[in-house]
Amino acid sequence: YYVSQDMEEVERHLFETSAPQYHYEFLKRTITMAMDLKDRGKEAASRLLSFLYGNQVLTTDQIGKGFERLFEVSDDLLIDVPNAERILAAFVARAVVDEILTPKFLVDKDVMKLGGDIITQARVLLSVKHASARISTGWGPGDGRLSDELKKEIKMLLSEYFTASDVVETGKSIL
Repeated sequence: YYVSQDMEEVERHLFETSAPQYHYEFLKRTITMAMDLKDRGKEAASRLLSFLYGNQVLTTDQIGKGFERLFEVSDDLLIDVPNAERILAAFVARAVVDEILTPKFLVDKDVMKLGGDIITQARVLLSVKHASARISTGWGPGDGRLSDELKKEIKMLLSEYFTASDVVETGKSIL
């Protein structure tokens, strides 16, 4: 998936395995793999999870259980990924913003025991002003392009506008 970005293929394979009782492990593996990737890979993982939830492949319970499993192995993750807790907190916050995980998850006593600092960090991320906008773009643009690409396009668009001073034509370029 991280190479092809083909969400339908992932969905098809999950249906073909006919093992929804293990979908929480799929979430755990998706996020642990993304932790080793750059921000673009983390964004791709978040988009995949939202897609699968929207298509009713993953349930809120499976997603919650997957995060609980991640909390259980977070000490092991810290060995390979020094900022694992911060990344997991960002994934949890993103899941709440994407509405694939309920905010109630963050105040559940059992989850708080397992997640500890990760849950605290996620709650802080969600409490910041304009949190939803910041979290949903925290790993870059959602359409899969790098921020640098978008910056270049915006610069070209502005350059064209300042050269031609044609608002109508610039507006057409945006659409």
